[in-house]
Amino acid sequence: MQTSESIVRCEKRILTTQDLEFFLRSRIYAEIVKFIEDLSKSIVSKELVNYKDVRDKDKNHNKVIYGILDLLDFCEILIDETPPIQQPMRFGNKAFQMWYDKFKQECPKYLESKVVPEKYHNLVYEVSIYITESFGNRTRVDYGTGHELNFILFLYSLVKLEIIQTDDYSDLVLVVFYRYLLIMRRLQMIYLLEPAGSRGVWGLDDYHFLPFLFGSAQLMNPLNKEKECSDNKSIDKDFILPGMILDSAIISSYSDKYLYLNAIQYILQMKSNVHFGECSPVLYSLTSIPTWNKIYIGMLKMYKAEILNKLPVVQHIVFSNIIKFS
Repeated sequence: MQTSESIVRCEKRILTTQDLEFFLRSRIYAEIVKFIEDLSKSIVSKELVNYKDVRDKDKNHNKVIYGILDLLDFCEILIDETPPIQQPMRFGNKAFQMWYDKFKQECPKYLESKVVPEKYHNLVYEVSIYITESFGNRTRVDYGTGHELNFILFLYSLVKLEIIQTDDYSDLVLVVFYRYLLIMRRLQMIYLLEPAGSRGVWGLDDYHFLPFLFGSAQLMNPLNKEKECSDNKSIDKDFILPGMILDSAIISSYSDKYLYLNAIQYILQMKSNVHFGECSPVLYSLTSIPTWNKIYIGMLKMYKAEILNKLPVVQHIVFSNIIKFS
């Protein structure tokens, strides 16, 4: 299935500030940023898609999309089969380690049979590293933006192998990433995953960043203009303005269509006893920004500065024959 050569070459290379400086100047850094930008561009003015509809009703997608969805379905089956251990704890239910081990063991088989073509089966081990690492840290039983980044690297590894094409990019976000996000929320709640590197109220979210980056791109006007809307009670769904995101009617109507609103709704549900401005002051401050275009530009800059430019985050990236440190 995998060669000894491919196993040896899978290693973490960003260990020092000098390594980080090299990474920030490297070709792979530019490729990762461009991939995130291209994913964002592909979803402008498009709505989320329920994975069940894709699998059961719509058969016009790349078969790899269905394969990834099957793999994510398997994740959920394992959650159902691995109940949390009943013991007092604030964070870190050890049953997560059992779930993680089960997934890690079975993941390569799923990738071989449903995602990666036979000619690339020698690289399945490498692909499996990225998807496995995207669910959190087994030892610490935590999850953060570095693990979320690994999911992007998993998707990008499929692009590098030319299994995924640019025409599939919107599906990667609106179907696959959305499905991954929902599974991660279950894992976080059931196994009490500790937020890794959380900045508390001064972060966007305890665990995630990309729902806000992709979500702001999704809500942009393709002509780079936003319609002025003076009457918040009469809203064109294509022109939900940043100042409207805390309107309960907007959230209930559009949280299943737009990642940004979906993420806001989840925060409000999880922290219902705290005013949004207190528990999420950064997101609250963005309600005064006039356009989604400006929010997206700011999110992209913030992602580079707070995720890709932080040694505690990128030191966990595994480089391989597919994702090369160059």
